[in-house]
Amino acid sequence: MSRLDGFCDKDFLEQILLLDTLCSEAPVEELSGLQQFFEQPTGDTAIDSMVVNALNGILAAHPDSAIAGLHSEKDGFRTLCIRVIGESRLIDGVPALMERITQASLPDEQLDILSALARIKDPQSLPVFQQFLENDDDLIAAMSIETCGRFGDEASIPFLLKIIRQGEAEGQFEQCDIRTWKAIRALGSIGSDEAMFSLTQVLHHKNPTARRIITDTMIEAGEKSVPFLLHTFAEDNTDQRILVANLLGFIKAKTGADGLVEAYDRGLAADPNVRYALYEALGRIGTMKGLICLMDGLAETNDLILMAVIGGLEQQMNPGLVQGVAKTLKQGD
Repeated sequence: MSRLDGFCDKDFLEQILLLDTLCSEAPVEELSGLQQFFEQPTGDTAIDSMVVNALNGILAAHPDSAIAGLHSEKDGFRTLCIRVIGESRLIDGVPALMERITQASLPDEQLDILSALARIKDPQSLPVFQQFLENDDDLIAAMSIETCGRFGDEASIPFLLKIIRQGEAEGQFEQCDIRTWKAIRALGSIGSDEAMFSLTQVLHHKNPTARRIITDTMIEAGEKSVPFLLHTFAEDNTDQRILVANLLGFIKAKTGADGLVEAYDRGLAADPNVRYALYEALGRIGTMKGLICLMDGLAETNDLILMAVIGGLEQQMNPGLVQGVAKTLKQGD
């Protein structure tokens, strides 16, 4: 005998108490009875909501029932099972989800399955996300891109870079779409040498929002970005050198400061705007080589550049530097 027998004849409080009990005790034998009320709602919002809660409780407590529910012909119940598997992170449900997505034709169900697989984070599901990278639905494609990044899928790097470059096409660069945003972040999540090098190829993306996401991603990657930024600094591009110097300053890695000083010694900071950015960066990082370079910068004659030198020294001031600055001031030039 089911505890749900005569449910509709009970008063509101009895119904609420019963559903609350079923939710906490999760008796699997009551699953079919709850399904009937789920598929044929009572019309009372509170009761119908508690029916869903009770179903969620039973399915979460009995994973086999949730996995079996993926074969249900009822769309609503199947969706409920998909979400429970994802929220409970049931690795045993991954093969069934992967099988189900081959049969799902509606974007909403595909998105639910991908969301569940993304929550579970089982690497065996990676081929599913690779399959949906170019999906027509922006949300499905974006989730697939993001998850490939989380899985560190280096095979997807050329495709991710292609998406970012497509965002610069005429008529498209006015806004940063979700695919471009997720592709940039995915490269940062992968974090391999190829991924970081790819990001340096699009530092000057035409869309300002995309540029900001790229620079933020490289700063978050920290020292992994430094060799590729320094390689980019060596290219004969003034705007690029200024941007790279700024990024290295925000990353604050010693290797970045050493690389900038080396570039300065090689004459790669001849442009006054590049020197300004370089001095600012050295001030933020604060290494011995950088301080020596800043002290040499006191000989600058351009007032604005000299202000960058002073600003850099100000952040790293110590007794030895005070003496050097005082000596310069006494010259009265």
